[in-house]
Amino acid sequence: MRKNLRTAVATAAVGALTGGLLVAVAGPAAAVSGLEGDFNGDGHQDIAVSAPRASVGGHAAAGSVTVLYGSPTGAGAAKVQTLSQNSAGVPGGAEASDGFGSHTTAGDFNGDGYADLAVGVPGEDVGSDANGGTAVILWGGSAGLSGGTTVSDPAGTSHDSFGAPLAAGDYDGDGRDDLAIGSDQNTIDIYRGGFTKSGSTGGH
Repeated sequence: MRKNLRTAVATAAVGALTGGLLVAVAGPAAAVSGLEGDFNGDGHQDIAVSAPRASVGGHAAAGSVTVLYGSPTGAGAAKVQTLSQNSAGVPGGAEASDGFGSHTTAGDFNGDGYADLAVGVPGEDVGSDANGGTAVILWGGSAGLSGGTTVSDPAGTSHDSFGAPLAAGDYDGDGRDDLAIGSDQNTIDIYRGGFTKSGSTGGH
């Protein structure tokens, strides 16, 4: 498990250093489905580009993620989609300095054959907890990403910036995509595969 944790942290760190650009390619901590980043299941890899400092609905740095869907003529030639917390079905609402999309990672978290996108929102206020942070999974399907589910924070009062960083991989070797989530503390929470749209997971 220690080796897998190092892989998760390294993968998340690379994502942070690339300025929030998720290019869907296979790697040591890639999703086991082999569909990394193919959110609509058409056989063409898609690209999710984060803009965590983007204004949404007049809220500065609320953040958004734009998906350039792959096609035979290139990424974004056929379809481009921008998602934020003001998008239908995405949990929460856009607020200043939420930083939606600060960190992203792809994996088939519910095992339906479509890649999903986990998105960190480290500046999210959770109740009275300012900047507690959250993470949501945007669900893939034949039409692309739509709707989302919040990943429950197991210790919301003991840290801030939950959702930064994120990394997907099969960390326990059971053939299902797991999700590693960091915060401003020196711990990583790993959620085992078996995610559902109702919010349950395969364990924590």
